[in-house]
Amino acid sequence: MPFCPICKTEYVAGVSVCSDCDVPLVDKLPPADPAEPDVEFVVLTEGQTEVVTDVLQAELEAAGIQNYVSGDTLQTMKVYPAWNAKVWVAKDQLELAKEILNEVLTGPPLEDDADLEGKVFCDACGAEVPPDATVCPECGEPLGKLETATVCDACGAEVPPDAKVCPACGKKFES
Repeated sequence: MPFCPICKTEYVAGVSVCSDCDVPLVDKLPPADPAEPDVEFVVLTEGQTEVVTDVLQAELEAAGIQNYVSGDTLQTMKVYPAWNAKVWVAKDQLELAKEILNEVLTGPPLEDDADLEGKVFCDACGAEVPPDATVCPECGEPLGKLETATVCDACGAEVPPDAKVCPACGKKFES
């Protein structure tokens, strides 16, 4: 009789996937190791692309978080959502796993906006240029009118120097 390797449910012959955990069944369960406590797994996320799922699994493993993926994956087109794929993590590691998921989905933290204050950038290539430059040292384009990056202190969005209101959050600036 086949068994689910996760929930350890026994199934009748002919069934190949656990209806609860959505993982392939095995012919027999490994002997229980009394030194290893039972680990309860919970779903961290589902429906991510395979690329996101692969990166997430690598980051979870690097952090020592027990995890596995269940469900259908596309296997060929790694950029489309794998709608039935679920990423499971050990319940006691869920909060850290959520932080890792958030970083994988949003990217690493951006530079502190205060670091951008007063810096000058080329309109053509985006390179930082010296404030007194007339030609971009990276792409060679004439710089024309240089604009200094201004950052909204309420939301951190980049704001044109002559703006009276932040285009992102609507905060009014003093003249």
